[in-house]
Amino acid sequence: MKARHALVTGGSAGMGHAAALALAAAGCDVTICARNPERLEAAAGRLSEAAAPGRRIRTRLWDLEDREASARVIEAVMRGEGGAPDIFVHVAGGPPLYHPGDEDEEIFRRYLESHSFALWAAMRAFAPAMQSRGFGRVIAVTSRAMGEPRADNPLSAAVRLPAWAMMKSYARSGRFPAVTFNAVLPGLFDTDRFAQVCNDLAKSEAKTRDAIAARFLGAVPAGRLGRPEELGSLCAWLASDLGGYVNGQRLVIDGGSSSAL
Repeated sequence: MKARHALVTGGSAGMGHAAALALAAAGCDVTICARNPERLEAAAGRLSEAAAPGRRIRTRLWDLEDREASARVIEAVMRGEGGAPDIFVHVAGGPPLYHPGDEDEEIFRRYLESHSFALWAAMRAFAPAMQSRGFGRVIAVTSRAMGEPRADNPLSAAVRLPAWAMMKSYARSGRFPAVTFNAVLPGLFDTDRFAQVCNDLAKSEAKTRDAIAARFLGAVPAGRLGRPEELGSLCAWLASDLGGYVNGQRLVIDGGSSSAL
């Protein structure tokens, strides 16, 4: 993947940072995007240490929940050096837990913006340029809940499915034969997000954090949390030449906990 440019949203932490690390190590120039400038610069430093020799690591501020900001960023990318990236990895923070019927409409709209509208806007702009160069990868890191909605998190699937429907349509259209459109659906991973969910549930249920974590892990046949680098390596493979015949697919990475056939 030497000399290819990857653009990764949510690249300052968690899954996005893991994907960026794997792509940088594989030989890509990487631009990471996030809305916190301090965390973004710190993450860029870690990427520079892990990157293959001679690779460029850059940063770009991008608030995925702000539609006008997304439009400005996408336009700036298209007009910048090299234009559209060769590889676009979309990662956005997961919505808070709600029981069905208790959702907040404003929060629903915010996360629909970051998970679906921002991804669709970028894909619509980048895919034709990728096709004209003869290579492109669009990878959305979403959630296992997209295939198996959770009763305690109805927003997780709801805010992600519109973009996935568009990705599947792009993959099957035949307009972009040199571009692949795939989603990676992680289960439980050792990230700040998992820790926060456990802490929140511990408070609401008056239980210990360890008890909540053990309950989650009891449903994972692998008996452990996933490591972010495992997800990163999957994204890097999908972005490589060897991943070029995988298109329009949802790849679950969850230690065997999915019950779907």
